[in-house]
Amino acid sequence: MPESPSWPGNGDHQYRSRFFDITIAFDTSTIVEKYPGASTDENNPTVIDAQYIRMKMRGAGITDQPGDTLTLPAEVGDVVRWSETTMSSGFDYSALLYRHGTGKMLSHPALLVSDALAPFPDPDRPGSPAFDVQTVVGHAWAAFVTRAGSETRRFSFQIVADKELQGYFCWDLTIYAGLVPPRP
Repeated sequence: MPESPSWPGNGDHQYRSRFFDITIAFDTSTIVEKYPGASTDENNPTVIDAQYIRMKMRGAGITDQPGDTLTLPAEVGDVVRWSETTMSSGFDYSALLYRHGTGKMLSHPALLVSDALAPFPDPDRPGSPAFDVQTVVGHAWAAFVTRAGSETRRFSFQIVADKELQGYFCWDLTIYAGLVPPRP
């Protein structure tokens, strides 16, 4: 008689969710330059080319992925966390995700907000390893993988400079979870 398959929770091994951390980096300077007069209507964002977006993922090694495709070697129950940054680390503009599209592969994302201590070089001792710390508010979005497959979601974000809205934008992201995507 063949052995029964090993499914999470059937008692023959302990299943633990894995975490996949994704940093989405936006080339905000180029986006603002290429899309002047961007939408100021959050419900009708300006569609942009994904070439101005890159993603770094940690969870199964570190991978660099283009902005239009996200490949997750994830299984049902694993957690995907993503945060956003800009190529200039916010010196000129900041980018904030506000919608993550809809689909069946990921649960509805939850916003996680936390206080953290962030180190920075001691300005009185440049060139040395001396540092100080400051409290910053950090955030990330998190969702569970609910099924394997592929789907395309429209992600929306805003670009701000200081407290001034530069526009609402969106792009289409195809997500593969538990699958190897087709090669172009």
